[in-house]
Amino acid sequence: MIVLPTLNGGIKLVIERDQDWDNLKSISDDAAEDFSKRFSLLMDEDSMWDEIVEPELKDQFSSQVKFVKKQVELAFDNSVDDFEEELPEISITREETELWYGALNQARLSFEDKFRKEVEALKETGKIENGEVVRALFRNQFYFGFQSEIIAHTMD
Repeated sequence: MIVLPTLNGGIKLVIERDQDWDNLKSISDDAAEDFSKRFSLLMDEDSMWDEIVEPELKDQFSSQVKFVKKQVELAFDNSVDDFEEELPEISITREETELWYGALNQARLSFEDKFRKEVEALKETGKIENGEVVRALFRNQFYFGFQSEIIAHTMD
């Protein structure tokens, strides 16, 4: 996948291969965890976090993931019909990059929770036996690289 800046301050994703689509489609699956609950564990019981802040955070987090999922699905569906001679693209406005960044961040945090033991073992042994973990590592690197491009091209 190629990430290019646009004249309006956003970015354009140019999809080069099927693996790019697989990685983009995986964002919503990897970000499925409810992170708003995680933060409530850090708060004092008297803070009313559960009643006031958590619902808003939950809505914000889920809206980021839903937006990205919808954008990827729409671009994929259109690429089958409209982009037969050109590489498919996803245009992301400057305002939308925050939604994408948030969804990618959720996917990466979820990955770190889910595969923490395997990553520690990799550091010690240099080997990973589980193919799911290998694929997750590649997706995590993809997400990190994508976030880096968002920062480089759209955030001051």
